[in-house]
Amino acid sequence: MIHFVSFFCFYSSLQRIISLKIEQTDNTIYLETRWILWCIQKNKKGNKMINVVAGIIKNADNKILIAQRNIHKSQGGLWEFPGGKIEQGETKEEAIVREIKEELKIDIIPIRYVDEKVFKYPDKTINLIAIECRYNGGTIIKTEHEEVKWIKPEEMREYRFAPADEFIVNNLCTCDNSMCK
Repeated sequence: MIHFVSFFCFYSSLQRIISLKIEQTDNTIYLETRWILWCIQKNKKGNKMINVVAGIIKNADNKILIAQRNIHKSQGGLWEFPGGKIEQGETKEEAIVREIKEELKIDIIPIRYVDEKVFKYPDKTINLIAIECRYNGGTIIKTEHEEVKWIKPEEMREYRFAPADEFIVNNLCTCDNSMCK
């Protein structure tokens, strides 16, 4: 008879899965153990790294969709590129499609990875991943945001963006970037 037992063991910033194989034959018991290690990304204060996707959503007129954050939430009233957290087991492309559908009720097609950057806040650390997307239909229905607008890349500087989204604005506003065309 063979039994398999797996359990988690936490130590510092490492997480271990211990897999124990117990095999019993006649009057002898054989044990085999395996340790699987992986790292949990943490900042110096012990906050877990949160991976967040931001969609640079372009329409047929080459305008980009921006959204104003809910005034009752963190950084309320500032503008951002819509998106959200990547869930466990999700790719960044799956996450951006899901988040945009949840928040704005529109369909998008992820085109390409643009860039990413880590931002440390007092209560959390986020890794913001920018993804260029193409608007693929649907009527915008705001479920999270105060306002949404389609704007030209050169109009970006007219809006006050959340600090994490500023790196995307800087990326878009350099005219050697393909997004400016």
